[in-house]
Amino acid sequence: MQRSTQQSGVSLVEVVVGVSIIAVILVASALTVTQFVQARAALVSNTVGLYLAEEGYELLRTIRGNNWDDIDVLTRGDTYYFDVDASSIAITSTPNTINGTYTRSFEITEVWRDNSSDDIVPAGTSGASVDDEIVEVTITVVGPEGTRVLSGILSNLYVI
Repeated sequence: MQRSTQQSGVSLVEVVVGVSIIAVILVASALTVTQFVQARAALVSNTVGLYLAEEGYELLRTIRGNNWDDIDVLTRGDTYYFDVDASSIAITSTPNTINGTYTRSFEITEVWRDNSSDDIVPAGTSGASVDDEIVEVTITVVGPEGTRVLSGILSNLYVI
């Protein structure tokens, strides 16, 4: 009598191994999709923050273009905010949020020029003085993914 050594069908071990492989693939795929969604949300937030900083600089350029004195009277080193509506742009000391998420502020600092070369130099440089017709502005936007900072220089257009 001969015994058959071949078995037909699937063993329990093979089923467990197959299900485990499929489960690992599904979990890895879900984690990858989740990371892509989180990265996209961070990218959108960072992009919005950068655009708001650029818009803040353009708002200051508009204010400067309308009346340099609105910029010149601001206390150097203090933090200011924008109050923007459909018909006006105002500078305020009261923080406000944009879309309930972002806070945009700006600060104005003095610019120093070398008296002999007329080059812009660091504050307090020997032989330099404050240029009253130019300021450095730093716009800061704080959002859910961090802080974005943009700096630039504004000058009085009417004396150049």
